[in-house]
Amino acid sequence: MTSQAEIKRRMFLRIPVRVEGALFLEDAAPSKIEIIELSSAGVALVTEQTLEGMQEFAIAFSLGKMFKTIRVKVQVRNRMVMGKRVRLGCKFLDLMEADKNVIAGYVSRFVALAAPTVWPTTISLLCFVDALVRIIALMLEHDAGGFEQAQLLLMGEQRHFVMLTLYAFCALAAFGLRVPITNEREKRRYVLSALFLAAACIFTVARGVQLAPHLLEYIKTPVLLYFASGYMVFGLITLFVVISSLLSFRKISTALNVLAPYGVRLPQAKENSD
Repeated sequence: MTSQAEIKRRMFLRIPVRVEGALFLEDAAPSKIEIIELSSAGVALVTEQTLEGMQEFAIAFSLGKMFKTIRVKVQVRNRMVMGKRVRLGCKFLDLMEADKNVIAGYVSRFVALAAPTVWPTTISLLCFVDALVRIIALMLEHDAGGFEQAQLLLMGEQRHFVMLTLYAFCALAAFGLRVPITNEREKRRYVLSALFLAAACIFTVARGVQLAPHLLEYIKTPVLLYFASGYMVFGLITLFVVISSLLSFRKISTALNVLAPYGVRLPQAKENSD
């Protein structure tokens, strides 16, 4: 049976960090420490001092340039020797409420998996709308030239129409695969969505490069300028979003690894404690 203390300990989400700080002892100069885990309840830190017999001391650290320095007294709960350094698991003793809120917000942002999906979802929808506008314009243009031309277009014998259709499909697939990321399966959907968006990006960039030499011809006509330069604009924005999505993949994996034990163990712990 899981104890109430164990349940409470698990409820404070811990995240991996690399934050430099200082350790303060009486009658001694401050020494450097490195915080490697952080939660609203305490920290895990690494120091070159053995601190034998020391159970309580003060530390100071900052979570970034935009954050104020947090100074707090801690109590050693566990100790592990790591070669020439010592890892200490410490509990906060007198953490001010304001500082606790800062840490809680930092931890929440670390595991917030909605943020990496906002821009990809938006740009996927915009690309799909852009593709539809281009397809409709192309069909109207050919329809104005006669029924037979429109038939050839709808039969897929027009290369540009087929490419636009693929562009629309990739953008729609990228949009449809976007879901809130809470597990490994949804992470794989996130990657697949990024690949579809990358395919849409390749089409828009390639088409933009192809039309670039002719932009001067369309400057005096805003509608034509949109159809000629819009590819490059959407292509560059989409490329940036795809790169950002891929760079976010590591953070997503780390956050899921952090969340996994809490999502699995907490319900079971509560059930056993009744």
